[in-house]
Amino acid sequence: LTTVFGGILASPRICYVMAQDGLVPQWLAQTSTSGMPVNALMLAIVPTAVLAIFIDFHPLASIVSASCLCTFSLVCSSLIILC
Repeated sequence: LTTVFGGILASPRICYVMAQDGLVPQWLAQTSTSGMPVNALMLAIVPTAVLAIFIDFHPLASIVSASCLCTFSLVCSSLIILC
């Protein structure tokens, strides 16, 4: 459960920083006037909200855990590209 919450909270910031580094499309790095990464948040919030409406919590937690693993592997592969 902690991994699910950590992945949900961290994924927009990970996408934002990777967009700043040029590893994913630049439109994910756009921020609002208050500094929030709006496009990265929408990329994380919209699919999560749609899945939360139609799927029970246990399968949703499994999907979020898998997406966390994908995000972490994307970050690790980007480190290889940066080095």
